[in-house]
Amino acid sequence: MTFDLAGVLELRTARVGDHVETHAFLDGRALRLTPRLLDALALLAAGRPVAAADVEPLIALGVLRPRAAPDAGPLAAPAARVALRGDVVVECRQPPQPSPDGPVTAEGAAPLSMFIAPPLLGGMQALARVLRHGWQQMWRAAIARDTAAAPDVVADVLARIARAEVERDADLAAAFEVETPTRLRPRRPLQDDALHFPIDALLLARDRRWRERGLPARLVRLADGGTGGQLASAGALLGALAAGLDHGTLAAWLARAPELTPLYEALVALDALEPAPPAPALTAAPGEVVHLGHATLLANLGGAHVLVDPWLPPASRLDPAPPQAVAALPPLAAIFITHHHWDHVHVDTLLRLPKGTPIYVPRQDATRPVWPRTERLLAMLGFSDVRALGHGEAVDLGDGGRVTAAPFTGEDPCELGWVGNTYVLAHAGRAALVHVDASPDRHGASTVSRGVIAGLRAAHGALSPVFATRRQELASMLDYGWEALLAPARAWVEPTENCATGGAFLAALCRDAGARELVLYSEGGGTWFPPWTNFIPVAGREALAEPYQYLWEPLDEIAARVRAAGATTTLSAPGARYVIGGPAARTP
Repeated sequence: MTFDLAGVLELRTARVGDHVETHAFLDGRALRLTPRLLDALALLAAGRPVAAADVEPLIALGVLRPRAAPDAGPLAAPAARVALRGDVVVECRQPPQPSPDGPVTAEGAAPLSMFIAPPLLGGMQALARVLRHGWQQMWRAAIARDTAAAPDVVADVLARIARAEVERDADLAAAFEVETPTRLRPRRPLQDDALHFPIDALLLARDRRWRERGLPARLVRLADGGTGGQLASAGALLGALAAGLDHGTLAAWLARAPELTPLYEALVALDALEPAPPAPALTAAPGEVVHLGHATLLANLGGAHVLVDPWLPPASRLDPAPPQAVAALPPLAAIFITHHHWDHVHVDTLLRLPKGTPIYVPRQDATRPVWPRTERLLAMLGFSDVRALGHGEAVDLGDGGRVTAAPFTGEDPCELGWVGNTYVLAHAGRAALVHVDASPDRHGASTVSRGVIAGLRAAHGALSPVFATRRQELASMLDYGWEALLAPARAWVEPTENCATGGAFLAALCRDAGARELVLYSEGGGTWFPPWTNFIPVAGREALAEPYQYLWEPLDEIAARVRAAGATTTLSAPGARYVIGGPAARTP
């Protein structure tokens, strides 16, 4: 017999005297259960099997309900359209990875990489951690003695550590030679034509906070590790379901790809499908841009909807204002990616987007030792129409709509020459600028100093609003990860940026663009974003943002500088709407 929970299960534990008691609640209703049945529910919440003898009592008590066969359930009518619910979690999971010291880490702990195959990547990450630890030890010692760490001395110590660590790691020694002055120079190409994105399972759950709420989840294994096309097939199905799929087409899909049956069964088991809405719940008026959270923008250009940097997390019942669901989006004419960082190439969102939509990524410089393989990752996730877009190239959309790619500076703290795109969104003779996380680099070069913005204004007219960020991140190269190893050792401890846009730069950006409004975004902006990317203070917890923004130029000072340049400043929030060429935001 197969079965489902009859509602949202919550297990609460409390210490009473010298023992711990567990209480179960179903949709907020307290359950009176024997210890044995409580244990069975705990197993169910953890996704583990329970004894058959415990199932019947739980069904009789209304805690569980028999699961109808798929053809007898809500998908029975062939013409009925179903869609993924907005609170469904779909996450890529990775196989367990060995840590540098030998033990296997928890599943899903190793980061995806668009760059280098393991185990070389693991060796580089381990070396970067050793060097970062050494640098931080010397930095702390200097601070404690009220002095500054001497860069030459620190670089010399780190260089000796790097030489020793490379010599003791066979993969690093085979891949790099250590030059003098210290620099790791590749002996061979560090990237190849194979796919190296280890994904062996999809995790499905209802509600983003399923762990803390004790809700069940399902792990669907990919027998081919995702590299043989199974992940692409799963991504294509999820994308179709997110947009709405009739049952007849779904049945035919499963007949063609029976390996997807476990995925479908997991969705049914979690009650993750619901009737598709007759029309999209979210649209933009022609010439309008809707901020959906963090760097995600939905724009209507000439009657065609486009999405920029999609990150649409699943909802939670604990959200005061839940994020928009993928199923709420209108049909998309195109998707545009500004740069390769994970808060702009958000894998879990991309899995749920329609895979036939053309998706545009920055065209990279393949002469670099490494470069982002965004196209390959997107193909692995199921996208069938991935296109590289170079600076100056444009995509025509709808009736008079156009997106033009332009240069992107900054957010390359290790100076590897990776390419990003800013975008001009044009509609009916007016234009706005998606400047996202672009900023001056550590040498001061920017889209402003290089004349890029002035050139865009000459070609498109005044650009307003300008969508940009006010982050002012400065650290050392080693603080930004393994990529620092490809720079000279002397640069490892020098200050470098990772999006450092103060008021002077933002004012100059608005002045050159002829903007009447600066929209600050790409800062999280919703309670559903994780702390490491949610830089906008949350009501009631404003102090949590202060350490991250320590020594930043305050927002009011930025606004004063921008006002002197002739523009207003808006700190955006999810749901805010903007008019291309217009001066002000409109709330939903």
